[in-house]
Amino acid sequence: MKTPEWPGIATAVGIILIVMIGADLSKWQPLAAALIALGGGLLAYRGAMLKLRQDEAERRREFLRRQLALYLKLELALRMFQPEAQENEAAISFRAADGEHVLAGDLRLKEPPEISEAWDNLDVFPRRLIREIASIRSCIREIDDLLMGVPNDKKLYSSDKGGSMLDVIHERISTIVEACAIILAGLEPEIEQLAPIIPDNERMLTIYGEPYADD
Repeated sequence: MKTPEWPGIATAVGIILIVMIGADLSKWQPLAAALIALGGGLLAYRGAMLKLRQDEAERRREFLRRQLALYLKLELALRMFQPEAQENEAAISFRAADGEHVLAGDLRLKEPPEISEAWDNLDVFPRRLIREIASIRSCIREIDDLLMGVPNDKKLYSSDKGGSMLDVIHERISTIVEACAIILAGLEPEIEQLAPIIPDNERMLTIYGEPYADD
């Protein structure tokens, strides 16, 4: 909807008042007072709407700043956390296949604080990534529960039929690795949109300036 032209309205009110003053002000005082009140109300409304738009724009800028900061922090944390989970997954896969054991202490995963922070700010994340964040937290806690009270030097073996503690932990770690991959893939375009990567040629121009014509 097009915004009314408030200055034009105020001017019209002023012209009407001038005409009334030139005629007979005493006869037009109630109407004049009403028009003045109307003009003042319209100007006040215009100011309030402008302030509302400015506040909304500032809230939007603040939301985008918070969103980008959380995206970057979670991306960095997962790029360090995912290889740790992959290492545990590979250790179980290869050792279990050879009938070897895995030490309980080598399977414990510490949740990065950035995942907890993301959980506390789910409103800034795409809906398709929220369940993956929840999955990582849930699996870490399930592993902790399974290993509760188990000494770090306890040897764990896989079962041919599956269902052993090591098999269950393996499934949870695999889920964590997959969730990390999904989140990282989902964050990449979001971060690119909020903070585009500068092309190499633009970076060189920014750093070194324009090349000389005879170069």
